[in-house]
Amino acid sequence: MTTNSTSQLARQIFDEIVASQAHQLVFISAKWTVLGGVLGLVVAILAMIAFRKLGWYRSGWRFECWVRWTLWILSIASCAGLVATAGFFVGVIRGSEHVMLNSQLATKVFPLVSDALADGVAGVQVYLSDTNTAARSNTNIAARIESFRHGEWEVNVPELHGQLDQLGSGATSNLVAEVEVRLVASSPQLQSGLPNKLLHHSLRFIGTVLVQRKLNSELKRTHLDDFYHAVRDRLVSAARAQGGPDTIGRQELSTFLVKEVVVPSVMKPIRIFAGGQVKMFLFLAFLSLVIPVTLFELTCGRVKAAAEVAKLPQAGA
Repeated sequence: MTTNSTSQLARQIFDEIVASQAHQLVFISAKWTVLGGVLGLVVAILAMIAFRKLGWYRSGWRFECWVRWTLWILSIASCAGLVATAGFFVGVIRGSEHVMLNSQLATKVFPLVSDALADGVAGVQVYLSDTNTAARSNTNIAARIESFRHGEWEVNVPELHGQLDQLGSGATSNLVAEVEVRLVASSPQLQSGLPNKLLHHSLRFIGTVLVQRKLNSELKRTHLDDFYHAVRDRLVSAARAQGGPDTIGRQELSTFLVKEVVVPSVMKPIRIFAGGQVKMFLFLAFLSLVIPVTLFELTCGRVKAAAEVAKLPQAGA
């Protein structure tokens, strides 16, 4: 997802949240803005004290006092303002998370999306469970999904994980086997003995790593990484929390997917956009403390050097 598309999607989601929960979002954003301003003010004052104790901002320059106080005021004000702006974007993230479940998205859109995802998970298990080609017909899968909707059966989480692992390992084995056949055919010295065994074990290891990386890359490219890792890593604990150690029903699965998949996926563009702004303003706040003292020291150094040069003829005379 490009930066422009991420910004546009974040703006659309943000506008939808503001349309129904603007007052809560404004309150939370304002609270974090104030907290950020106070934090920036405290950090800037402590930085000025530390710089002073380190001997910076000290010079025998005639206009030292006026310049130093001017730079202090500018640094403290700039740092407080920039950290306050970073706090505003933190408030946007926190506020969006807080109000999202009370917005029109939560009441009208999220349940539909999560129900469809739950049906999709059930459909994947039905498809992978049926080894018979005839049983994999669209009619049979649709009938099984419909019975899943009516609570006649539940998704078996450990079985689903095993099916996904088997599917991944099967794809890996087929790919590695094809590569191994081609290498052996092109190099007769690899057809038997120790070289053949080393090639076989090396390809198995390397192939598994590469295929796993390719899988992760494809999941990120298609924006399915949240869904995949939620099902693989957290679905078991969700099933146990609902009272079933191995299985989970459609309603519970749909609720789980709203919390672990839909909301994080919707929040991701906002997190990316606002999180980038937070980092940028914090970096600018750091520069607002460092640049003035650096300029002050450089200026004082030049003034001292010029004064010493001006005294040299007098000393010689």
